[in-house]
Amino acid sequence: MARIYVDRVAMLGVITGFLALFLPLARIRPSRLAGGNPTGWIEGLPVQVLALIILLWLIIGVLSLFSRGQNSLALAAGFTGNIVILVVLYWLGRQAPLLLPEEYTFGRVSPGAGFWLMLGGAYLVILAALKAWPGRGWGRWLISVPAPLGLIVLLGGGFLQEISVLQELSIRQSRFQQEFFNHLLISFSAVGIATTLGLPLGVFIFRKKKWERPVFFLTNTMQTVPALALFGLFIGPLAFLSRLFPLLRELGMGGTGWLPAMLALILYALLPIIRNTYTSFQILDEKTVEAGRGMGMNPRQLLFQIQLPLALPLILTGIRTSLVQTVGNTTLAALIGAGGLGVFVFQGLGQAAHDLILLGVLPVIGLAVLADKGMQLLIFRLTPRGLQAEGEEN
Repeated sequence: MARIYVDRVAMLGVITGFLALFLPLARIRPSRLAGGNPTGWIEGLPVQVLALIILLWLIIGVLSLFSRGQNSLALAAGFTGNIVILVVLYWLGRQAPLLLPEEYTFGRVSPGAGFWLMLGGAYLVILAALKAWPGRGWGRWLISVPAPLGLIVLLGGGFLQEISVLQELSIRQSRFQQEFFNHLLISFSAVGIATTLGLPLGVFIFRKKKWERPVFFLTNTMQTVPALALFGLFIGPLAFLSRLFPLLRELGMGGTGWLPAMLALILYALLPIIRNTYTSFQILDEKTVEAGRGMGMNPRQLLFQIQLPLALPLILTGIRTSLVQTVGNTTLAALIGAGGLGVFVFQGLGQAAHDLILLGVLPVIGLAVLADKGMQLLIFRLTPRGLQAEGEEN
C-alpha cells in the first residue's frame, strides 16, 4: 500500500506541473504596489525552454508510472524534479528584465500562480522519491540537495536579482538581516527554554501519575487558544507589572516586545515536548529497566544510563515538532513589537505589497524546512543502531 501511495503522490505532482502551464508564469507590474498584467509561459519563455520543461515533465510522468518497486526510477524522477525547479527559476530570472516594457521605469516582475504551482508539483515528485528511496545513502542526497544547492548558486550569482522579491530584499537588506537573526533568536530561545522545562516535567508526571491529568489539561488548553489571542493575553498583566516595577521597564520588559512573545511561544512549545517525553518513558520495555535494577542501579543511574538514552529519539521528535511550530508562530510576534520576519509580512499586508509579504513568508518556510530536516538528521544520528534496525524492519 505504501508503494501505491508514493506513486499517487508522484503522479499528483506531474498533473500539478502540467496544470501550472495553463496559469500565468509571471505578473508584470508598473510599480511595486500596482496590480499588473499576467504573462503566460508561451509569452514569457523561449519556445525551446518551454519545450524542455514539457519534456522534463513527460519524463517524470513515465518514470513515476513504472517506478513502483523500482527504486532507481523513483530516484531518477526525484532528480528530474530538481532540474525542473532550477530551469524554471533560472529562466524566470533571465527573462525578467526582457519582459518589462520600456515605459515601466519602476516596473516589477513577480512570479505568477503558474510559477508557484510548477514548483509545488516538482516538490511533490521529490517527496514521493524520498519516500520510495530506502535508507539514507547517496540516493537521498541526489534527490534532496540539487535544488537547494542550485538556488544558492543562482542567488549568489545574481541570476535572480531582477525578480520582484529579490528587489525588495536589496532595498531592505540590512533590516532583513537584523529581523532574520531576531527571528532565529526568538524561536530557538523559546524552544530551548521549553525543552529545559518540558523534559523534566515529562519525567516527573511519568513518575507521579497524579499530576498527569492536570499538567496535560493545562498544556492542551494552551494549544487550543489561538496564537494571536495568547500573545494578547500577556500584554495587560506585563504592562501593569512594568508600571508597578520601573526596573522591569528599564530592562525592556513590558506589555509589548520580546517578553510576551517569548512567554506565549514557550507555552505553545511545551505540549509536544512533555507529551513525547512522557510517552517515550511509558513505552520503554520494562524488562530492560528491571535488568538495570537487577544490576544494582539506583533511580538516577536508571534514568541517565538506560531510560533517557532509549527514550531520546522520541523526545527529540517532540522537540522537532515544537521547533517547526515555533518558527511559524514567531511570525506573529511582530504584531506586539518583538520583531522577526513577521515585520515584513504585516508591513506588506498594510501596504498591499505582495512582494514584501513574500519576503517575510518565504524565509519562514525555508527556516521551518531546514529546522525539520536538521532535527530529523540529529534524531537519526542519536538513535541507537539496534532501534534503527528495528524501525526499518517495521
